[in-house]
Amino acid sequence: MQYSQLLFEKNDSIRLDSSVKRKLKLKKKAFYYEIRTEVFNGDHIQEIIFVVNYISRTYKGCRFPIYINIGHVTFYDKLVYVILESICYYLLKDKKQPLYILFSAKHTIWSEGIAFSPLKNLTPKTTEVFISKFNSDLYKRHFRKLVPIINDGRSEYLCSLMQEIFSFLTNNGIDEDSSNQLSEALIELIGNGGEHGQSECLFDLDITHHMPKEMMKILRLHIMD
Repeated sequence: MQYSQLLFEKNDSIRLDSSVKRKLKLKKKAFYYEIRTEVFNGDHIQEIIFVVNYISRTYKGCRFPIYINIGHVTFYDKLVYVILESICYYLLKDKKQPLYILFSAKHTIWSEGIAFSPLKNLTPKTTEVFISKFNSDLYKRHFRKLVPIINDGRSEYLCSLMQEIFSFLTNNGIDEDSSNQLSEALIELIGNGGEHGQSECLFDLDITHHMPKEMMKILRLHIMD
């Protein structure tokens, strides 16, 4: 994704302390690093960035695979694991640096989409599956699309995507009125993101097993406001 390199460039001045360095192991042409925590959050994202930067500086030109073991965790929220996905995507696709995340995750309403995350397809043998599912995925209650920068045919593309979102919502039991409001609000956010950011936009939508009626009322109020 565009500008993902800034995550590494803007954090390149920070050096790892000795305790973190001791956790980094080089065995049989692969790097291994372990993070032990119950809740994986933004601090751990930063730690991974520091580790990758350290390896890049210390072992210049080396493309040995990096394995990050985070064990059995709860992701703090959806944004945390989406940023983790983006880091892996950037390193694998743009930098040709293999990075694999070893984990199992508890599901909460804030991070239920981890069940459909392309991180679950991130192994040496399924790298192409990870990249494909990062770009686009439609399965059960999960809908993802990496929306490109669009100049010609922008309106037609967004209209088509809005219809896809509407169909996805209604097919998952959301009533037509709510689906219509949600799809309109979401496509406006997607459109604004591309227009003002002049960048790709990662759209990722999950529907929980059960959405209480009161929550749907709150959603409607926020959309109407």
